[in-house]
Amino acid sequence: MSKAKQHQNCLSGTALRAAAMTFVVLWFGIVAIPSAQAQTFTLLYTFPGSASGAEPLAGLTRDGKGNLYGTTNGGGGYGRGIAFKLSTTGLESPLHQFKGGTSDGAHPSSTLLPQSGNLYGTSGGGVYGFGMVFELTLK
Repeated sequence: MSKAKQHQNCLSGTALRAAAMTFVVLWFGIVAIPSAQAQTFTLLYTFPGSASGAEPLAGLTRDGKGNLYGTTNGGGGYGRGIAFKLSTTGLESPLHQFKGGTSDGAHPSSTLLPQSGNLYGTSGGGVYGFGMVFELTLK
């Protein structure tokens, strides 16, 4: 077989493999993309502002019973945000109202981290005014 014929057969095999790989990639891409119509949106709670908090900016943490915990950047009795619990029935309970200053913090905007029955997070304020880490003990 001539070198030209061998080269042509090699190119045909390469082109065939490339076409097969393209088909596989496209097939998996189409099959793996979920339909947007299959999604469901459910409103769980609306913050009314004031003492119940306002402007939740961080993510939520779920406990083993399905309750959600989070923070709001504003609202609360001092207007500096709260840490809250949202029960599985949709009842919101403020757990802490941030007062600001050097020992209490203000305007939390972090997701609460659960550890050993406590919640940990960050907020503005603190001794130097550049933020602080806090621990919230759950009862």
